[in-house]
Amino acid sequence: MKRVIVMAFLVVFGAVAIAQPHVDPAHAQLQSAYQAFAAGNVDASDRALTSMLRSRPSAEAYLLRGAVRYTRAMLSRDPDPMLGAAKNDFRAALKMKKALRLNRNAFSPKLVAFFEEVRNGG
Repeated sequence: MKRVIVMAFLVVFGAVAIAQPHVDPAHAQLQSAYQAFAAGNVDASDRALTSMLRSRPSAEAYLLRGAVRYTRAMLSRDPDPMLGAAKNDFRAALKMKKALRLNRNAFSPKLVAFFEEVRNGG
């Protein structure tokens, strides 16, 4: 009897686990980093993205880190080092996926223009 109950438990809860959508951990980390960025916590976003890129590089992570670093540059008294880092991240992202674009509804027009300049060889 105990064996039947255990089997029924496994079948019922196993089916539930299978029916749940798979959440890609990398996507969840990227989303969390974007939320930190959107909330103005650029330092936390930069740290999270740098950690992601060390373990699993992706074009999207480079793209977002470039946006974060551009924003940090605009908030800095000495923007040049961060602008260079933003350019490098955008170039790395585009090397992985040439078709990348920044959503004009999610990012500032100046950031989008900077990205487009890099994308066009600047």
